[in-house]
Amino acid sequence: MRIVLYALLLTVLVLTAWASFSQPGAPRPSQPADPAGELMAWGAVVVILAGVGVVYWRWRRQGDEARAAAAARGLSYTRTLASDLREPFTRLPTVSRGVLLHNVLEGQWHNREVAVFDMRPYRKSPDHWTYALLPLPGGWPEVRARTVPHGQGAADRTLSALFSTWETIALPAAWGGSATIMTDAPEAAARVIGPETARLVAAARQWRIEIDAEHLLYTEMEKVAAADVSAFLDRVAVLVDALVADRARRAL
Repeated sequence: MRIVLYALLLTVLVLTAWASFSQPGAPRPSQPADPAGELMAWGAVVVILAGVGVVYWRWRRQGDEARAAAAARGLSYTRTLASDLREPFTRLPTVSRGVLLHNVLEGQWHNREVAVFDMRPYRKSPDHWTYALLPLPGGWPEVRARTVPHGQGAADRTLSALFSTWETIALPAAWGGSATIMTDAPEAAARVIGPETARLVAAARQWRIEIDAEHLLYTEMEKVAAADVSAFLDRVAVLVDALVADRARRAL
């Protein structure tokens, strides 16, 4: 909707400028009427308003399509939501500081409550990443971790400052190859990630997780297309199953 507001502002400026030259005021040198100029001014207004209408129509259509797609998955849809408005979004500082969440889907997936949304990874980022937020069985250590795939891309280099204080850890080879993660809490990560989770790390898909005592925040560090949300949620479910399986193995 930002572009609509800009277009309306431009329309107001054009009309104000035209009106200021049309209204009587201080004596001005007599000038012949300029019907061509007036026609161009009104033409510009019509074009701007038509553009606003097209943008608004596309915005409404995209919202209707997203809402229908969410309903087909058994999820609710909210176009924009304040990140500090309500739970579960207020539970993790990374989310509550996000200001605005976009394309928010909420409901159940594989018998788990889940929320999916787009959010900037940091305040001045020009990009949005897609995140999934879902509850975990209580009692988890607080930890943030991310995979380190072979041959990191340019996006990783531009975001390197976000992870400058994180430590790189090589997971045991017996867990599935040369899997590597970065984490801000190595001891906590060692209590969370086991062989089942390590196999997903070794699968080379880039992702980042954040865990508090009762919630998991997951992102693949990119925006997921609407058509791929179901597959994205399936991958989240697989990761949760792996985390829970590793935790159960440690309890034995």
